[in-house]
Amino acid sequence: KVTASVGIFEDISERKQRDRAIRESEERFRGAFENAAVGASIVDTKGRFVKVNRRLCEMLGYSEAELLQRTFSDVTHPEDIRIGVDALAKQMAGEADTLSFEKRYLHRDGHGGHINISPSVIRDRDGNPAYCVGLWQDITMRKMAEDAVLRTNNLLNAISAEQADFIDDVDTHKIFVRLPGSLLSLRNRYSASVVTPF
Repeated sequence: KVTASVGIFEDISERKQRDRAIRESEERFRGAFENAAVGASIVDTKGRFVKVNRRLCEMLGYSEAELLQRTFSDVTHPEDIRIGVDALAKQMAGEADTLSFEKRYLHRDGHGGHINISPSVIRDRDGNPAYCVGLWQDITMRKMAEDAVLRTNNLLNAISAEQADFIDDVDTHKIFVRLPGSLLSLRNRYSASVVTPF
């Protein structure tokens, strides 16, 4: 016959709230990661992909399963591998939690492109670097536009240098410009051989 019982009760409502908050935070992160307009990855301390989003798969031409078998160096232009390796080493050594740098990547089909990567360190409970979350922004079109502007400026500078082949007429202090072939007809048409210096 039982005459008494002892019970221990623990209020777990605070723990349940904490667990719910953690789940909601993880869901928000997962949603932001998966639906980002830029490529996103999580790599371990050796640079191996642990998680990648759909946009990064599209950018690099690999399936998720294929990327998870690779490191970030595997999809980096050979001349730029050191950039990523040095950045990861700096972050793993605790010298920087966040970085931003540009490098070239290699698509699965062999063509390349330019990206800006912004990796951030994720630390374990003891404060040690465990992973890096990286955002990959494709800047290939911007780089192509910058290159086109540079080539145009070089062409204009070459034309300007050709036009600036001056012959100074000491007696009249007029400057005559020798114009290249295609511009020569303009000079003749408008008698534009005389210019005044600035």
